[in-house]
Amino acid sequence: MEVTNPDDALVLGVMRTVRAKEPTASLVTLDVAGLSEQATVSSIDRVLKSVNLSVPPQLSDTEYVERRGVLHISRIVPDYLIDQAKNSNAYNAEAVLKPLYE
Repeated sequence: MEVTNPDDALVLGVMRTVRAKEPTASLVTLDVAGLSEQATVSSIDRVLKSVNLSVPPQLSDTEYVERRGVLHISRIVPDYLIDQAKNSNAYNAEAVLKPLYE
């Protein structure tokens, strides 16, 4: 994603830090290229409509980018159920030595 003004990216870093420190905070950022007022207004409208306050912030999108009228979101989404299963005791069981052919 091309950046039109790197100084403005500081806000994204601050928001990521705040979200990491306060996971329950509902903070959403939208980076717009500003090439078209209509595209900017449309992107703001779409982001506001997508914000669902009934969904925990950890499970919703928090960063949006608009470029040439297209709204982009993060490509990687954490899977909390898989993380939870991975961290459960089922994966921490002791190894048991067994014969190769039973």
